[in-house]
Amino acid sequence: MIIEILNKNKSSFYPVLGKTFSKADFCPLALGVGKSELLGHDVTTFEGLDTYVKSTIKNQNARVAYGGYGEHRAVYTASQYLENEADARNIHLGIDLWAAAETPVFAPLDGIVHSFRYNDKPLDYGATIILQHELEGVIFYALYGHLSLKSLEKRQKNELILRGSPFATLGKPNENGGWSPHLHLQLITDLMGWEGDFPGVATQREADFYLKNCPSGEVFCGY
Repeated sequence: MIIEILNKNKSSFYPVLGKTFSKADFCPLALGVGKSELLGHDVTTFEGLDTYVKSTIKNQNARVAYGGYGEHRAVYTASQYLENEADARNIHLGIDLWAAAETPVFAPLDGIVHSFRYNDKPLDYGATIILQHELEGVIFYALYGHLSLKSLEKRQKNELILRGSPFATLGKPNENGGWSPHLHLQLITDLMGWEGDFPGVATQREADFYLKNCPSGEVFCGY
């Protein structure tokens, strides 16, 4: 149901990175296992991933790279997400928008702050905010990860965030979990009791469940 509601209201959403970016400023970026674009790039290291992201944006004459929803990712093969082949968490559940640190993040529609947290483990979300939204009587949530620490300052639970309001900025590696700067945007229909955090990658065995619970946030992106 929520997918149909989101698509029906797509034209009313404010772009999550604001209106200073046009569609021509966005380019796709692949991090999937076996993608030919990754040849020659070791994206399992910070330096390799950062170089790959920046070179992709530059080569496409863009300002923001996007992608990743439902992607079976190569980037996690050297991270804490890989436990063993059967239980590796490597199916990405959100949309990533790779842009410069301190890029503002805007509310696509009215919402309230459900929760927030600094998830400070290496390769985690870093500073994270979850907003609660309601459309046509249906409640859902949007997780914004890899933010700056200043995005959490003076935040309050149940705080009203109006559509088009800049409520956060993208974090630098030392505050966003150690990643090349980007926004992890993940829509969630059932938070299952989580606060300030939620799984952003799933095992292949759990992927169907999590992808149904976490529809694509592409409608908020403006590309």
